[in-house]
Amino acid sequence: MIASSAFYRQVESYLHYCQFTRDMSAMTLASKRHIYLHFITDSGCTNIRRLTNRHYDLWVTKQIESGVSNRTINMRTAHIKALVKYFQAMGVRVPIKLPLLKQRHEGEITRTFYTKAE
Repeated sequence: MIASSAFYRQVESYLHYCQFTRDMSAMTLASKRHIYLHFITDSGCTNIRRLTNRHYDLWVTKQIESGVSNRTINMRTAHIKALVKYFQAMGVRVPIKLPLLKQRHEGEITRTFYTKAE
């Protein structure tokens, strides 16, 4: 269950920081929470201390399969990077290699389309 994972508690800790230290709006916090909960579910990662590029790649694949645009994936990736950077700043060793999280370009195909003949 998501709510019992360490990652969920870690996300809530980060959101608490965003709310009280960074003074983010309720709407921004809700958006971040939504992205992180789906990331936890789709990546299969249960703890930020175990987050690898493999988890991230699995999440991106699921985003693509769901028909999410590259622009949205890039925006969501920025949120994931912010979460990781926060924990790294707090002294938590997170194994993911952030430089390998590349921006997706709008020209890249993320959906499967069929021609009239198909």
